[in-house]
Amino acid sequence: PDHKKRFRCPRMALNGSTVVLERPDSFKPHMDVFKDNKSFKIILDAPGVKEDSITLKRQGHTTVIKGKREAPFQRKTGNQVLEKQERLYGDFSVSIDVPSTYLKRWSHCKIAHGVLEVEFLADCDEAELPVEG
Repeated sequence: PDHKKRFRCPRMALNGSTVVLERPDSFKPHMDVFKDNKSFKIILDAPGVKEDSITLKRQGHTTVIKGKREAPFQRKTGNQVLEKQERLYGDFSVSIDVPSTYLKRWSHCKIAHGVLEVEFLADCDEAELPVEG
């Protein structure tokens, strides 16, 4: 029945330090996370996602990436009806825990050719200073 489609609850996928809220029939971006002693980098596939639909927020050590992938067509246009759909569209939200050894503010964020890159630099201590007396 139609009411089941309208009242679907989002499900969660847990993967280490990542939480993805998703609907079973909604777009879910794939991502890779890299870290070393200099930086923490998130690379997220976002084909068809417009730059102005993406938001990033920081909540403590968690970075939340939200966006929306719009369908490039209408489900029904005049007499034409969508016969088959394999590509997924809709809202997505991804939460990634960034270790405390990295700065809270990202140093680099860009989207190009359907790929979003977000980078955090390592939080370095001040160099030791001699005490003058």
